[in-house]
Amino acid sequence: SKLESEDVVCVCGSFPKKVLPSYLIDLAKIVAKKQARLVIDSSYTSVLSTLKYHPWILKPNESELKQWFNVDRELTIEKLVKLAKELVARGAQQILLSLGNRGAVLVTKDKVLYGNAPKVEVVNTAGAGDSMLGTFVANLTKKSGPEVALKRALAAGSGAASQKWITDFDKIDLLENQITISEFS
Repeated sequence: SKLESEDVVCVCGSFPKKVLPSYLIDLAKIVAKKQARLVIDSSYTSVLSTLKYHPWILKPNESELKQWFNVDRELTIEKLVKLAKELVARGAQQILLSLGNRGAVLVTKDKVLYGNAPKVEVVNTAGAGDSMLGTFVANLTKKSGPEVALKRALAAGSGAASQKWITDFDKIDLLENQITISEFS
């Protein structure tokens, strides 16, 4: 009830056992009513039911996106982008699609951006997606453009993967130098 229009509500991961995934829908209604921004990073299929409330950012990985569309075969990046575009057409404002060591794709109504993943020695991927999403959201709220936000997010995610836990941003500049952001056609 205290949400304001500039607030960002992030829902990530799995809920405790007694909290049903349909809670996402209830939360999306509240956030939309308050004209705040909703970010969802969760594998629940009820994420799809939030689309009519226009979540600001959805961050699926490849397997989550395929699960939402009942696809059980390998897909090219082009086909994954097509699925992400479908989510935007159905109401999501942005899809930040994590592709692991293949990079990430940002899909909006107006454009599709691709960024490669920098070369790192992977130590632990746990926390990489969280680092990526947190950095992306932080940069967008600071009014960085989507290209800058995507590049920094990829560097943060890769930085986290090269450590035991989330990134400490120690190597971010070096990692950013290896990343190219381009329009995806």
